[in-house]
Amino acid sequence: MKALRLTLYEILGYLIPGMMAMLAAILAMWGSFWHTIDTDLVNRFSRREIVLLLLFAYLLGHIMQAIGNLIENAPAKIVGFVTGGKEAPDSRASQILSWFLCVEGQDDYNGAMPKSVSESAEKIVCTSLGLPEGHVATKTLYRLCDAELLEGGAVRALDEREIYTYREGFYRGGATGLFFVTACLLISNFKKAHALRVHQHDFNPPAYLLILVGSVSAISSYLFYRRYRRFRQMRIAHGFLGCLSLIAVQEARAKEGEVKQSTNSS
Repeated sequence: MKALRLTLYEILGYLIPGMMAMLAAILAMWGSFWHTIDTDLVNRFSRREIVLLLLFAYLLGHIMQAIGNLIENAPAKIVGFVTGGKEAPDSRASQILSWFLCVEGQDDYNGAMPKSVSESAEKIVCTSLGLPEGHVATKTLYRLCDAELLEGGAVRALDEREIYTYREGFYRGGATGLFFVTACLLISNFKKAHALRVHQHDFNPPAYLLILVGSVSAISSYLFYRRYRRFRQMRIAHGFLGCLSLIAVQEARAKEGEVKQSTNSS
Protein backbone atom coordinates (compact mmCIF):
# COMPACT_ATOMS: atom_id res chain seq x y z
CA MET A 1 0.00 0.00 0.00
CA LYS A 2 1.41 3.35 -1.04
CA ALA A 3 1.81 6.07 1.55
CA LEU A 4 -0.54 9.02 1.43
CA ARG A 5 0.97 11.91 -0.50
CA LEU A 6 0.07 15.56 0.04
CA THR A 7 -0.17 17.32 -3.32
CA LEU A 8 -0.63 20.95 -4.24
CA TYR A 9 -4.21 20.16 -5.24
CA GLU A 10 -5.05 19.37 -1.61
CA ILE A 11 -4.34 23.03 -0.81
CA LEU A 12 -5.51 24.76 -3.99
CA GLY A 13 -8.44 22.49 -4.74
CA TYR A 14 -9.75 21.66 -1.28
CA LEU A 15 -8.31 23.70 1.58
CA ILE A 16 -8.65 27.23 0.15
CA PRO A 17 -12.19 26.71 -1.25
CA GLY A 18 -13.09 25.08 2.07
CA MET A 19 -11.89 28.15 3.95
CA MET A 20 -14.13 30.27 1.71
CA ALA A 21 -17.05 27.98 2.53
CA MET A 22 -16.23 28.26 6.23
CA LEU A 23 -16.29 32.05 5.93
CA ALA A 24 -19.68 31.78 4.23
CA ALA A 25 -20.97 29.61 7.09
CA ILE A 26 -19.73 32.15 9.67
CA LEU A 27 -21.45 34.97 7.77
CA ALA A 28 -24.69 32.96 7.63
CA MET A 29 -24.55 32.32 11.38
CA TRP A 30 -23.72 35.99 11.94
CA GLY A 31 -26.80 37.06 10.03
CA SER A 32 -29.09 34.48 11.62
CA PHE A 33 -27.96 33.64 15.16
CA TRP A 34 -24.76 35.37 16.24
CA HIS A 35 -25.38 39.08 16.46
CA THR A 36 -21.79 39.90 17.35
CA ILE A 37 -18.56 38.38 16.06
CA ASP A 38 -15.42 38.86 18.11
CA THR A 39 -12.49 39.13 15.70
CA ASP A 40 -10.03 38.53 18.56
CA LEU A 41 -11.46 35.04 19.00
CA VAL A 42 -9.01 33.68 16.41
CA ASN A 43 -6.06 34.57 18.66
CA ARG A 44 -7.52 32.44 21.45
CA PHE A 45 -7.54 29.20 19.48
CA SER A 46 -5.03 26.55 20.46
CA ARG A 47 -2.93 24.72 17.90
CA ARG A 48 -5.12 21.68 18.23
CA GLU A 49 -8.25 23.71 17.51
CA ILE A 50 -6.59 25.36 14.50
CA VAL A 51 -5.71 21.93 13.11
CA LEU A 52 -9.31 20.78 13.59
CA LEU A 53 -10.57 23.91 11.81
CA LEU A 54 -8.22 23.27 8.91
CA LEU A 55 -9.44 19.67 8.67
CA PHE A 56 -13.02 20.91 8.69
CA ALA A 57 -12.18 23.42 5.94
CA TYR A 58 -10.56 20.60 3.97
CA LEU A 59 -13.77 18.58 4.17
CA LEU A 60 -15.83 21.61 3.16
CA GLY A 61 -13.53 21.97 0.16
CA HIS A 62 -14.56 18.51 -1.02
CA ILE A 63 -18.18 19.59 -0.77
CA MET A 64 -17.45 22.73 -2.82
CA GLN A 65 -15.79 20.61 -5.50
CA ALA A 66 -18.73 18.17 -5.48
CA ILE A 67 -21.16 21.05 -6.02
CA GLY A 68 -18.95 22.40 -8.80
CA ASN A 69 -18.88 18.99 -10.48
CA LEU A 70 -22.68 18.76 -10.33
CA ILE A 71 -23.17 22.03 -12.21
CA GLU A 72 -20.16 21.97 -14.55
CA ASN A 73 -22.34 20.94 -17.52
CA ALA A 74 -25.07 23.45 -16.72
CA PRO A 75 -23.63 26.36 -18.81
CA ALA A 76 -23.52 24.29 -22.01
CA LYS A 77 -27.05 23.00 -21.37
CA ILE A 78 -28.34 26.54 -20.82
CA VAL A 79 -26.78 27.77 -24.05
CA GLY A 80 -28.00 24.68 -25.91
CA PHE A 81 -31.54 25.28 -24.66
CA VAL A 82 -31.48 28.93 -25.75
CA THR A 83 -29.91 28.22 -29.16
CA GLY A 84 -32.03 25.15 -29.84
CA GLY A 85 -29.02 22.83 -29.96
CA LYS A 86 -27.23 24.68 -32.76
CA GLU A 87 -23.43 24.56 -32.89
CA ALA A 88 -23.11 28.33 -33.37
CA PRO A 89 -25.45 30.91 -31.79
CA ASP A 90 -27.33 32.80 -34.49
CA SER A 91 -28.85 35.64 -32.48
CA ARG A 92 -27.11 38.50 -30.69
CA ALA A 93 -28.67 37.55 -27.35
CA SER A 94 -27.47 33.93 -27.59
CA GLN A 95 -23.96 35.10 -28.58
CA ILE A 96 -23.83 37.35 -25.51
CA LEU A 97 -25.06 34.47 -23.34
CA SER A 98 -22.38 32.16 -24.77
CA TRP A 99 -19.72 34.75 -24.05
CA PHE A 100 -21.02 35.40 -20.54
CA LEU A 101 -21.08 31.69 -19.68
CA CYS A 102 -17.82 30.96 -21.58
CA VAL A 103 -19.37 28.22 -23.73
CA GLU A 104 -18.06 27.28 -27.18
CA GLY A 105 -19.85 24.69 -29.29
CA GLN A 106 -22.45 22.20 -28.12
CA ASP A 107 -20.43 21.19 -25.06
CA ASP A 108 -16.95 21.63 -23.57
CA TYR A 109 -15.49 18.65 -25.41
CA ASN A 110 -16.76 19.69 -28.84
CA GLY A 111 -15.98 23.36 -28.33
CA ALA A 112 -12.46 23.03 -26.95
CA MET A 113 -10.95 22.07 -30.31
CA PRO A 114 -11.75 22.70 -34.00
CA LYS A 115 -13.84 19.96 -35.55
CA SER A 116 -11.03 18.94 -37.92
CA VAL A 117 -8.68 18.26 -35.00
CA SER A 118 -11.24 16.17 -33.10
CA GLU A 119 -11.99 14.20 -36.28
CA SER A 120 -8.28 13.52 -36.79
CA ALA A 121 -7.98 12.38 -33.18
CA GLU A 122 -10.99 10.11 -33.58
CA LYS A 123 -9.56 8.54 -36.74
CA ILE A 124 -6.13 7.92 -35.22
CA VAL A 125 -7.36 6.65 -31.85
CA CYS A 126 -10.10 4.44 -33.33
CA THR A 127 -7.61 2.95 -35.81
CA SER A 128 -5.14 2.31 -33.00
CA LEU A 129 -7.73 0.65 -30.74
CA GLY A 130 -9.78 -1.05 -33.46
CA LEU A 131 -12.95 0.93 -32.73
CA PRO A 132 -15.52 1.92 -35.40
CA GLU A 133 -15.27 5.55 -36.44
CA GLY A 134 -18.25 7.82 -35.95
CA HIS A 135 -19.60 5.87 -32.97
CA VAL A 136 -17.38 7.27 -30.23
CA ALA A 137 -18.67 10.23 -28.22
CA THR A 138 -16.34 13.21 -28.01
CA LYS A 139 -16.15 12.93 -24.22
CA THR A 140 -15.16 9.26 -24.50
CA LEU A 141 -12.64 10.16 -27.19
CA TYR A 142 -11.07 12.72 -24.87
CA ARG A 143 -10.75 10.13 -22.12
CA LEU A 144 -9.05 7.74 -24.53
CA CYS A 145 -6.64 10.48 -25.63
CA ASP A 146 -5.96 11.43 -22.02
CA ALA A 147 -5.30 7.81 -21.08
CA GLU A 148 -2.89 7.47 -24.01
CA LEU A 149 -1.12 10.65 -22.91
CA LEU A 150 -0.81 9.40 -19.34
CA GLU A 151 0.51 6.05 -20.50
CA GLY A 152 3.26 7.27 -22.80
CA GLY A 153 3.44 11.04 -22.52
CA ALA A 154 6.62 12.99 -21.90
CA VAL A 155 7.32 14.53 -18.51
CA ARG A 156 6.72 18.04 -19.82
CA ALA A 157 3.31 17.10 -21.25
CA LEU A 158 2.29 15.47 -17.96
CA ASP A 159 3.46 18.53 -16.01
CA GLU A 160 1.32 20.79 -18.20
CA ARG A 161 -1.68 18.52 -17.69
CA GLU A 162 -1.14 18.68 -13.94
CA ILE A 163 -0.97 22.49 -14.03
CA TYR A 164 -4.26 22.72 -15.93
CA THR A 165 -5.91 20.26 -13.54
CA TYR A 166 -4.74 22.10 -10.42
CA ARG A 167 -5.80 25.51 -11.69
CA GLU A 168 -9.13 24.23 -12.93
CA GLY A 169 -9.87 22.76 -9.52
CA PHE A 170 -8.73 25.88 -7.68
CA TYR A 171 -10.88 28.26 -9.71
CA ARG A 172 -13.89 25.92 -9.71
CA GLY A 173 -13.81 25.56 -5.93
CA GLY A 174 -13.05 29.26 -5.47
CA ALA A 175 -15.96 30.32 -7.67
CA THR A 176 -18.32 28.06 -5.73
CA GLY A 177 -17.02 29.22 -2.35
CA LEU A 178 -17.21 32.93 -3.25
CA PHE A 179 -20.75 32.42 -4.54
CA PHE A 180 -21.79 31.17 -1.10
CA VAL A 181 -19.92 34.04 0.56
CA THR A 182 -21.94 36.48 -1.58
CA ALA A 183 -25.21 34.76 -0.73
CA CYS A 184 -24.46 34.78 3.00
CA LEU A 185 -23.47 38.45 2.88
CA LEU A 186 -26.85 39.22 1.36
CA ILE A 187 -28.51 37.27 4.18
CA SER A 188 -26.54 39.26 6.73
CA ASN A 189 -27.54 42.51 5.06
CA PHE A 190 -31.21 41.86 5.83
CA LYS A 191 -30.43 41.52 9.53
CA LYS A 192 -30.06 44.76 11.44
CA ALA A 193 -28.76 43.50 14.77
CA HIS A 194 -25.20 42.48 13.89
CA ALA A 195 -21.84 43.88 14.88
CA LEU A 196 -18.12 43.21 14.74
CA ARG A 197 -16.17 43.37 17.99
CA VAL A 198 -12.64 44.59 17.30
CA HIS A 199 -10.38 45.00 20.37
CA GLN A 200 -13.40 45.13 22.70
CA HIS A 201 -15.07 47.83 20.60
CA ASP A 202 -18.32 47.05 18.77
CA PHE A 203 -18.56 48.17 15.16
CA ASN A 204 -21.87 48.07 13.33
CA PRO A 205 -21.12 47.83 9.59
CA PRO A 206 -23.56 49.93 7.54
CA ALA A 207 -25.69 48.33 4.88
CA TYR A 208 -23.81 49.97 2.02
CA LEU A 209 -20.54 48.44 3.25
CA LEU A 210 -22.04 44.95 3.26
CA ILE A 211 -23.46 45.55 -0.21
CA LEU A 212 -20.05 46.75 -1.41
CA VAL A 213 -18.26 43.69 0.01
CA GLY A 214 -20.97 41.44 -1.42
CA SER A 215 -20.58 43.04 -4.86
CA VAL A 216 -16.81 42.52 -4.76
CA SER A 217 -17.38 38.90 -3.75
CA ALA A 218 -19.91 38.37 -6.57
CA ILE A 219 -17.58 39.87 -9.19
CA SER A 220 -14.69 37.78 -7.87
CA SER A 221 -16.83 34.65 -8.05
CA TYR A 222 -17.66 35.35 -11.69
CA LEU A 223 -14.03 36.08 -12.56
CA PHE A 224 -13.01 32.83 -10.85
CA TYR A 225 -15.70 31.09 -12.92
CA ARG A 226 -14.28 32.48 -16.15
CA ARG A 227 -10.79 31.33 -15.20
CA TYR A 228 -12.17 27.90 -14.33
CA ARG A 229 -13.84 27.64 -17.74
CA ARG A 230 -10.63 28.75 -19.46
CA PHE A 231 -8.43 26.14 -17.78
CA ARG A 232 -11.07 23.46 -18.30
CA GLN A 233 -11.01 24.13 -22.05
CA MET A 234 -7.21 24.25 -22.03
CA ARG A 235 -7.05 20.89 -20.24
CA ILE A 236 -9.37 19.27 -22.78
CA ALA A 237 -7.48 20.79 -25.71
CA HIS A 238 -4.19 19.63 -24.20
CA GLY A 239 -5.54 16.08 -23.99
CA PHE A 240 -6.37 15.99 -27.71
CA LEU A 241 -3.24 17.78 -28.93
CA GLY A 242 -0.93 15.94 -26.55
CA CYS A 243 -2.23 12.58 -27.71
CA LEU A 244 -1.89 13.50 -31.40
CA SER A 245 1.65 14.76 -30.83
CA LEU A 246 2.57 11.61 -28.89
CA ILE A 247 1.23 9.30 -31.61
CA ALA A 248 3.01 11.35 -34.31
CA VAL A 249 6.32 11.07 -32.42
CA GLN A 250 5.83 7.33 -31.90
CA GLU A 251 5.11 6.80 -35.61
CA ALA A 252 8.14 8.88 -36.59
CA ARG A 253 10.38 6.83 -34.28
CA ALA A 254 8.93 3.59 -35.61
CA LYS A 255 9.65 4.64 -39.21
CA GLU A 256 13.14 5.75 -38.21
CA GLY A 257 13.74 2.36 -36.62
CA GLU A 258 12.53 0.57 -39.77
CA VAL A 259 14.87 2.67 -41.93
CA LYS A 260 17.84 1.89 -39.68
CA GLN A 261 16.96 -1.79 -39.64
CA SER A 262 16.70 -1.95 -43.43
CA THR A 263 19.99 -0.04 -43.76
CA ASN A 264 21.80 -2.41 -41.42
CA SER A 265 20.38 -5.48 -43.14
CA SER A 266 21.48 -4.23 -46.54
